[in-house]
Order: sequence, then C-alpha cells, then structure tokens
Amino acid sequence: MTEAEVQRALHQVINPEFGVNIVDLGLVYSTEIADRCVKITMTMTTPACPMHSYLTEQVREVIQSQI
Repeated sequence: MTEAEVQRALHQVINPEFGVNIVDLGLVYSTEIADRCVKITMTMTTPACPMHSYLTEQVREVIQSQI
C-alpha cells in the first residue's frame, strides 16, 4: 500500500457532522507505512468530538479493506 492509496482510501471517510471527508477537512496530518502497518496521525474537529470512535473505526475499516 502506498501513501497515495492511503489518501484515496481516507477520502471515503466522511465526517457526518459536516458531510465532508476527513482529508478535505484537514484532519489528517500524516501517514506512515511500514510493511503492512499504516500509522495515521489525525485530529478531530473538537477536543471532545462525539464522533471520535466512529471516525477512528471508519479509518481502520477503509485502510484494512485496502491491505
């Protein structure tokens, strides 16, 4: 998996509060790929974002579907 593929996959994760994907919202800061491990550094829209668990799980699912 390449960084470009990770970015494309992350475009599928839509923040339901805004209806925009997390990449275009600027929530994704970096991606690191080593072997079959992907590390994504991102933030939420607010410190106590009620969507934290949902977005984290969505990111995990779209990345795993690409591996």
